[in-house]
Amino acid sequence: GIERMKAVSVEQIRDAYSKLLSTSVGDLTIVGDFDSEAVVDAVDKFTEGWTSDVPFARLPRVHVDNKRGKVESINTPDKPNAAYVAGMTLPMKDSDPDFAALTIGNFILGGDGLSSRLGNRVRQQDGLSYTIQSGLQPSAVDERTAFMIFAISNPENSSKVHQAIQEEIKILLEEGITQEELDNARAGYLQEQQVQRTNDGALTQMLEVYSFIGRDMKFVADYEDKIQKLTVEDVNKALKKHIDPKRLFVIMAGDFDAAVKSEKK
Repeated sequence: GIERMKAVSVEQIRDAYSKLLSTSVGDLTIVGDFDSEAVVDAVDKFTEGWTSDVPFARLPRVHVDNKRGKVESINTPDKPNAAYVAGMTLPMKDSDPDFAALTIGNFILGGDGLSSRLGNRVRQQDGLSYTIQSGLQPSAVDERTAFMIFAISNPENSSKVHQAIQEEIKILLEEGITQEELDNARAGYLQEQQVQRTNDGALTQMLEVYSFIGRDMKFVADYEDKIQKLTVEDVNKALKKHIDPKRLFVIMAGDFDAAVKSEKK
């Protein structure tokens, strides 16, 4: 992949633009204080004649239905910090009946890098990581949602970070969440969503996707109503059904040679 990137020429880029890209298909989404007629007119003039004979086709993002994951270490010399990334995909859209419950379950696990299960254990209690967070990356179109965990630590602590994360996921799945955790996570998540919608860039991206699939803001209202009505049982059931630590693909990258030398000293 790197060699192909290095081999790209200006001529190839121009060829791709002239043959493949156009404004024949697409949506224009603008958020802010603007003159809609003037903006649309300016965009129409700017893109006039920008057409392509190649028909539009969206490239779907595909769920990986693996049974077991894998743990790999990549040595990156002279890097002071080690990165930890774990991920798996789930066969669901953001409109899936379990998505709201899974969202709150993830928020409790690691949605907040400080006041979450992972934050409390890995950063606050064990002091292993400077940054740690888990997240869900859903699709509104494809049956594919990615579950990710990211952490930064001293290379000497990478294996301990991995072990602590696995333990916390296991505890969460076996013991479940509490009512207090649900109440706090629900309030925190909904406030976070409200604040995010005050950001024009984030709002533009959301409306762009909604326009593409024919969805309006009622979806947001209905979704947040589901969040409000969630029970402890709903969240625990969704977590057990969809999250399996054995399926995680884990990559740890850092200067592990230096870490070994430091331990020997």
